[in-house]
Amino acid sequence: MPNLSENLFKKHIRQIEADIESDYQMLKFGSGVHDDQARIAQSGITTCKKCVSGDGIKKRIYGSSIEAERAADDFYERSNRELEAYRCPVGSGWHLRKPRYR
Repeated sequence: MPNLSENLFKKHIRQIEADIESDYQMLKFGSGVHDDQARIAQSGITTCKKCVSGDGIKKRIYGSSIEAERAADDFYERSNRELEAYRCPVGSGWHLRKPRYR
C-alpha cells in the first residue's frame, strides 16, 4: 500500500504531466481549446457527448485539469480510492479514470 508521501509525489507528477499536455494541446490546436474549456465550465455541461465509462454511462466532463483533480481528491476522501484526471480524447474537457500505474 502506497504511503502518503508516495501518493503526493504521484499526484504531483500527474499534475505536471497534465500541465505539459495542456500546453502541448494549446500549441497544437491554438487557444481555442482553452476557450472550449471555459465554455464547458460556464455552461454547466456535466457529461461528455461521446465518452462513456465501462458500464455504458456517459462520463462526467470537467472544464479544466484542476477541476478534475479536485473532484478526484473529493472522491478519494469519500471512498479511499484513487482516480486520475486525463484530457478527453474527443472533446475539450477532462475526465477521471482509475490510475494507470499499479
